[in-house]
Amino acid sequence: MKKISIISFSPCGYALAETVREALASLGYDAVAERKYKGADDSVPVSVSQWAGQQFKSSDALVFVGAAGIAVRAIAPFVKDKTADPAVIVMDEKGNYCIPVLSGHLGGANELAKKISGMTGASAVITTATDLHGKWAADMFARRNDLKISDMKKAKELSSKALAGEKISVYIEERFCRTKAALPEGLCLWENGEEPPDVAVSIWQNDAWSQTLYLIPKALAVGIGCRKGTGETEIESQVRQAFGKRKLIFESIFTVSSIDLKKEEAGLLEFCKKYGLTLETYSAEELRNTEGEFASSDFVKQIAGVDNVCERSAVRAAGEGALILPKQAGEGVTVAAAVRKWSVDFE
Repeated sequence: MKKISIISFSPCGYALAETVREALASLGYDAVAERKYKGADDSVPVSVSQWAGQQFKSSDALVFVGAAGIAVRAIAPFVKDKTADPAVIVMDEKGNYCIPVLSGHLGGANELAKKISGMTGASAVITTATDLHGKWAADMFARRNDLKISDMKKAKELSSKALAGEKISVYIEERFCRTKAALPEGLCLWENGEEPPDVAVSIWQNDAWSQTLYLIPKALAVGIGCRKGTGETEIESQVRQAFGKRKLIFESIFTVSSIDLKKEEAGLLEFCKKYGLTLETYSAEELRNTEGEFASSDFVKQIAGVDNVCERSAVRAAGEGALILPKQAGEGVTVAAAVRKWSVDFE
């Protein structure tokens, strides 16, 4: 969460909004306090609902200092999906209460409300059931660990299971489980058996685990080499085919990498833009100096000045991570993937 937009509706409310803004700014947030009421020289020139619509597109969180009804009516036309909606919080003008009203878990409203309360002396009013009962919640856990949730319906079902007091079995890839800390109450590590785990923290898809909720780490750097002029569609097709062969989950990609000769390659840039990925590029010398055992091509060396682009750039982008998808080639595109060091945190 980075950008937080605050709005108030009276001089008293604006004074509190400024206090909240200053406190959040001291923690490194990009916080802006605005006001909408008669007599304010810089009163917001649009309706509260229009303001809310603008902030839904550009802000990570909205804080309304005023009546809850104002906030509810303002945001109603823009509420779509808990995986995309920003956090929304309401505070009364006297700063007695701080209430998350939207995106408590995935949007971070609950955590933000607690921070604001700690800084202002307000009471955070948390209403989500798993928080009230101190139960583990898949969506909150995913947010804290920057994990992609494969199925929100399954996540909700697991919350119900936790609230019912049932154990939730969790499989974590060994490479991602570097801590020996005890699991939160209500969770148990999955033991290999007939029943699949309830939750899998993994970059691999197991076809036998159709009822499992996957929480997917953004842990793979994908190295790509391609002919000049290769389109985004061809690049995506080859990446998905390569991942499909190895049962790697596409959503585990955190960056795309290549040689610097491809830094302006339209197809690569369009592919990255489509999925919100960065494109990391390296010089031929940097790729040659990347340690590891890689496939070698004299043809590629003649063209690019290094014998392999996709594998070397993937390992480099993953911070000298392990190569887990060796070079796959087709339709003028080469694809490889390396996994970076990352570990799950249950704290």
